[in-house]
Amino acid sequence: MPKRKAKHSGWTYGKRQKIPINLVDKEENYSEEDQISQLPDVILISILSLLGIRDAARTCVLSKRWIYVWKQITCLNFDDIDALSKPQKKRRQRVKTTSSYNWVNQVLQLHHGPSLDEFKIRSSSLNCSPSSSEIDNWIEFAMWRRVQGLEIDLEAGRRSRFSSPSYIFPDKPFRSPFGISCIKSLKHLSLSFVNITGELVEHFLSYCELLEHLCISCSDQLVKLKVAGSSLRLKFLQISECTSLGLVEIWAPNLVSFIYKGMLGYCDSIRLRHAPLLVNVSLAESTRSIIEPFLSVKSCIPQLVTLNRHR
Repeated sequence: MPKRKAKHSGWTYGKRQKIPINLVDKEENYSEEDQISQLPDVILISILSLLGIRDAARTCVLSKRWIYVWKQITCLNFDDIDALSKPQKKRRQRVKTTSSYNWVNQVLQLHHGPSLDEFKIRSSSLNCSPSSSEIDNWIEFAMWRRVQGLEIDLEAGRRSRFSSPSYIFPDKPFRSPFGISCIKSLKHLSLSFVNITGELVEHFLSYCELLEHLCISCSDQLVKLKVAGSSLRLKFLQISECTSLGLVEIWAPNLVSFIYKGMLGYCDSIRLRHAPLLVNVSLAESTRSIIEPFLSVKSCIPQLVTLNRHR
């Protein structure tokens, strides 16, 4: 019998037959022109500000224009400056963190933007923390750029629950007329494991007319704090684990939420003078009874909606 010819298939042994496929209609013309780069600088800066700093910096290889654009991003978020360098062996941890801080300094030197929406520094290193002078320079850089949101978190460097912060928030740069003019844009201030005096906090409250969010955590130098002013826009206030704190006075017409975590009882250390919009209060204190704090809060804040208490 004559052999039957095998039907031809699109496959060969070990190879796939290349079949030309045209998914584009011949009548349609698609341009390969870079349309993203045609966007205005303002829009490109907004887009890059949503990226991490390293990812934003990588766009500089696209063209000379992108080198200029990424240097004007409005959010500098060094969420974990100790993780910015490439992983290295544990015995070289100190070299790694030093390299990270140098990289932060380099980014700040390259930044040409006139203002900042957000500036955040968080250090997680127990072995090698940035020097006080370095942190001073970083804070001053953010303030001179009229930052709206400033967050400094050094709490990860605590060796134990009872260790004290070594870094002191700079005072003198923000006392001058130029310094005062720079801090007027501040809307959000959060300091954790940073020593700051009540006097300096009150200085910020007096001159930062737009400040709406204030959080102070683990500051041994905070002994007395007066949050008062008829023009205060402050809506959120948190005071946590400030072991030296003896008294907090509050006269804040726009305050909505107040969180207090401390060794002293609420009745012993908090004086609520005026807070007509305050509806959310959270207390964490060492006292055992909840009745006295509750009655005290309720008598001062009849409009209270939520009261959380933790031990």
